[in-house]
Amino acid sequence: ITVLRAVKANIASQFPTLLARGAHHGTPSKDDDVQRVLDMFIASNVLTSEAKRRIKGGKTDHAPDVMTAGAVHLATEKVVERWWCDRSFPRAQDEVYTPDP
Repeated sequence: ITVLRAVKANIASQFPTLLARGAHHGTPSKDDDVQRVLDMFIASNVLTSEAKRRIKGGKTDHAPDVMTAGAVHLATEKVVERWWCDRSFPRAQDEVYTPDP
C-alpha cells in the first residue's frame, strides 16, 4: 500500500490538474477534464523527436536478457532432466481408510 501511495503521489505531481480531482463537489465535465490532460500531455513533449538524442551510458547501458539466459541455462545444464530424475521414484499406491465411528 505504501508503494501504491507513492506511485499515486508521483503521478499526481506530474499531472497537477489531477490533484484537485475529487476535492470539490460539482458537476463533472468529462470533455474539460480530457482536454486539460491532453493539453498537459502535449505540453510535456513526451512524443517529441529530437535529432541525435542519446541514452546516457551509451550502448553498454542496457538491461540483461534474463529470459534468454534462463532458457539457455535450462537447456545446457540439464536442469529439467535432473529435476525429473530426482522426483521419479516409486510412490505408494496403498490407500488407508479409517473406519467411521
